[in-house]
Amino acid sequence: MKKFVANIARHCTVEKLLEEAFMIPMATRRELNLLFNANKDSLTQKGISIHQQRQSVEMVDFSNLDSSVVTKTGMRVVWAWIPERFALFSPIRLFNTEEHGRSLYSLYSCVEGHEPVVLIIKTLDEEVFGAFLSTDVSERRRNDAEELRYFGTGECFVFTLRPGMERYQQPMVNIMTRQASPQKVQASSSSLTNLSNNGIQATSPTAAATLTCPAGTPQDPSYLTIPFTTPSEEHVSEAVPKRPKEQEASMFIACSDTRLVIGGDGGHALCLHQDLKGGSSEFCETFKSKPLCKRNFRIQALEVWGIQNSVSLFPAFK
Repeated sequence: MKKFVANIARHCTVEKLLEEAFMIPMATRRELNLLFNANKDSLTQKGISIHQQRQSVEMVDFSNLDSSVVTKTGMRVVWAWIPERFALFSPIRLFNTEEHGRSLYSLYSCVEGHEPVVLIIKTLDEEVFGAFLSTDVSERRRNDAEELRYFGTGECFVFTLRPGMERYQQPMVNIMTRQASPQKVQASSSSLTNLSNNGIQATSPTAAATLTCPAGTPQDPSYLTIPFTTPSEEHVSEAVPKRPKEQEASMFIACSDTRLVIGGDGGHALCLHQDLKGGSSEFCETFKSKPLCKRNFRIQALEVWGIQNSVSLFPAFK
């Protein structure tokens, strides 16, 4: 950090740095307390003590990284962006097009059972970009293979590494406080009265019904900073029609046999074709992201990286 600050002029002007810094949304004390208590309760339920010693991030070794897509420096940057509880462990490659071939079926087969994962793409124009997927892609099996249905959590984000390095992610507080849809408000108005009075809108009727992850395990809706986002019950067609603003924030990941989509309304942040030979990237409302590369791109190589020692939440789909 000291080295970065000392050489800040090489990256941007002081004025630009301050301008970007003051645009970062600040959480209120009430919101911070809500997040802290939710994290503490969730960890306690899983038998994790807040006094446990954690590994140093410096213990993650990238010296033996073997990749045709991302450099060691690029992977360090990505690892600095992912949630800290995962960044403490080393990356492990799960899939690459050179070894496993070019098809979504092959990608799904190699990646299922791993959560979270990092998808990184290099195009024929030498652009490098990707996405952090917080939820196992086996979740796609809960709906018709010919249709798309969104799933995932607010920890998902998209990024670019070349020619520039940038991460795009919905602000945590925006996800916590986004307005619930009218149907959800009507179904859970009594259970959410206290939260509403405090100026905080909940994303799901957690008091009225216990949320469960796809494997059937009860899931704390505020587990580890980001609320659990239940898969939308409404199926969407391949055209993916326009959604109301309040639903945009939950449109993170959608998979089918013919394509893999990251991001929703306003265009897809990333869309991969079935043969993994090409795809597209557009401005995306979900992440407030610019196109990650040229609108339509051809894939030179694609890799998916998992987290060493990570535990799968969905063994039932294997």
